Amino acid sequence: FYKAYLRMANELSILSKNLYVEWYDTAGLIIKQTVAPIFQSSAKGSFEIPAGYSGNFLHVKAYTSWMLNHDTDYLFRKDILLNSVNLPATNKIPSNVDRKVLVNVFPEGGTSVAGILNKFAFQATNSFGEPVKIKGTVTDSKGKKVDTVLVKHDGMGVFSFTPISGENFQLNWLDEYGKRGVVPIEKSSTEGIVLSVQGGNEQATVRITRTESVPDNWKKLNLWVHLNQSLFYKVSINVSEKKSVVAQIPIDQLPTGILQFTLFSEDFLPIAERILFVNNRDHEFNVRVSAPLVNVDKRGKNVVEIFVPDTAAANLSVSITDFSLNTPETQTIFSDLLLSGDIKGKIYNPAYYLMSDADSVTANLDLVMLTHGWRKFDWKRLKSGIPPVNTYPVENSFLKINGKVFGLKPNMSATPMQLNLIMAGKDSSKQFYFAPVAKDGSFEVPNMFFYDTAKLYYSFNG
Repeated sequence: FYKAYLRMANELSILSKNLYVEWYDTAGLIIKQTVAPIFQSSAKGSFEIPAGYSGNFLHVKAYTSWMLNHDTDYLFRKDILLNSVNLPATNKIPSNVDRKVLVNVFPEGGTSVAGILNKFAFQATNSFGEPVKIKGTVTDSKGKKVDTVLVKHDGMGVFSFTPISGENFQLNWLDEYGKRGVVPIEKSSTEGIVLSVQGGNEQATVRITRTESVPDNWKKLNLWVHLNQSLFYKVSINVSEKKSVVAQIPIDQLPTGILQFTLFSEDFLPIAERILFVNNRDHEFNVRVSAPLVNVDKRGKNVVEIFVPDTAAANLSVSITDFSLNTPETQTIFSDLLLSGDIKGKIYNPAYYLMSDADSVTANLDLVMLTHGWRKFDWKRLKSGIPPVNTYPVENSFLKINGKVFGLKPNMSATPMQLNLIMAGKDSSKQFYFAPVAKDGSFEVPNMFFYDTAKLYYSFNG
């Protein structure tokens, strides 16, 4: 069974009426697609696992038709473990699998600039997208060490150095399996601007540093601070006389989510970007749960009461499972809506980053921000006035059935004709629909709110 919640920016989404859910096997082959109506910004449905299915997990993908117009990396995806009662808590990679390690390096702000102290983040993963521990050094073309590299959390870490114009640098690493590798670091620009952001409890510190020589349109800058497609701050920054400027941006009143800092030139060409996760706990919904009647006998009656403040509107989901299956969650509703769904790339154990306000967790979450690029808006395309191409329409009505009645008698054409339909579900529930039939026999039943059905009964004119 599943239940889905849809959000648009910081609000509940009222755009679409149908949710599509696709179910895949371990080989990535689709088993079935189900459709559920969206009501009060949520949808629910179920999927029956084939009796002979032997895979250890099912892969689920959920989306609306409108979402297909945008980057499909933002569609909801999840692996649901099956047949895994006797499996270990963590899936270890078999010894005969090639432990290929991929290491990527990301300059803060998007690009590195020579002559300025630059912060770089790195991420090391195996072929399954799981973190790998590495250590190493950053060296120039002559082999001179400029910094050391060590994983801080889940295959991620940071290092800093000042690139030299025309010089090449590389990351030399040794992984936990004993294999070595080299990653060239992208060559630095001879002139440009470095954007650096440091988060805090009440404000974010933004530092903008430029080289001695920059284009004239880079001496007066525009900083936009936005979250969930909503603009919160616009800051004009003049670096004509200064090469470094520091600005404080209040964040203590912002909603929880990924805050984006985009630096533009005077004529609004994008220069640098940086994202920061803001967690002010305003997303939490506290309820009181009690169990006044507990009976562990077979088919014993149990009563669970959920108390919601009368000032809050609620649309709840409740799941009850065996206690033995209560394994630590690596993916939660909060982590899906606030973190994984708004950023590209796989995040290992995303639930961890929202479990605590500890400084160590906050620092590790910032490593995720540094290693997962944010490119939700194509600023150059927007500035040029090129509108987006939307192939898929907004489905602002529920599914419908249309068809045609054949064999109408000529003397029936003068009489109002009607098709009566009964949709009977697997749980014996029924929905009744009445469709007028045109003279040519065509009919349509719009806005059907009954999807998970087994049989369709109909009668013509009674």
